[in-house]
Amino acid sequence: MRTVTVWHRRGCGPCEAVIRYVVPELREEGCEVVLMDVSRHPCAARDARIAYLPTLVAEGDGPRVTCRGYPSEEATRALLGDAADTSEP
Repeated sequence: MRTVTVWHRRGCGPCEAVIRYVVPELREEGCEVVLMDVSRHPCAARDARIAYLPTLVAEGDGPRVTCRGYPSEEATRALLGDAADTSEP
């Protein structure tokens, strides 16, 4: 199972957009989503070297993928583990 950790902070507009629009899509696709508020978990954020918000980190089945900021469609596919080339031959 793919786990996506969403590093965010309350009051951060892009962070709230990720939680509102991207997180439901990730859950719908079968990912386990862990929300980590850097205000409540500053030591964990430091240890994970989170320097930009929001940051999404996908781990588990497939390669580790990190996305800083609101993810594009391509980045969302990579987070889901669907990074395969979708272009036609």
